[in-house]
Amino acid sequence: MREGSVLILLGAALGCDFWYGFSRYGPLSQFPQPDCVEAVVRHAPGVQDVEATHSKGGRPLTLTGIKPASDVYSYYYRGADFEGQVLIEHAYDGSTSFYQMYGRVNAPVPQERVDAVRPVMAYIERELASKCSFQPAQGQLDQSCSHVNCPELSSPPQ
Repeated sequence: MREGSVLILLGAALGCDFWYGFSRYGPLSQFPQPDCVEAVVRHAPGVQDVEATHSKGGRPLTLTGIKPASDVYSYYYRGADFEGQVLIEHAYDGSTSFYQMYGRVNAPVPQERVDAVRPVMAYIERELASKCSFQPAQGQLDQSCSHVNCPELSSPPQ
């Protein structure tokens, strides 16, 4: 029991945060145009509001020096019973990464909201593939689930 208490105290002292939710992510074969991505997210079924932002990411330190900051395009969307976020990061070397997620830090998410947003996410990925040159570099996206039930979504068409 004492060892368990020590681990709990150590975790609290180190500021451990727990993620509740799920994400889909992976590298893309090319950079989709931000206006196209925003239009797809805005027209997804049930989406009532979209907050689109462009910011600069970190500046990687490589053997040849500090590189330019990446461009990060974020689309936070909400509906009556769901919310989610699409994030696209375009790095100095031309590589592009895609993330789509729903979740919270240190707060469980209701399974009903997970179930409500997953079809919207599938729609967004299908429409990005057909309208915005969205193509996962490895043919499909990876998925991570934490403390929620999330069966596999079908991959966007290739």
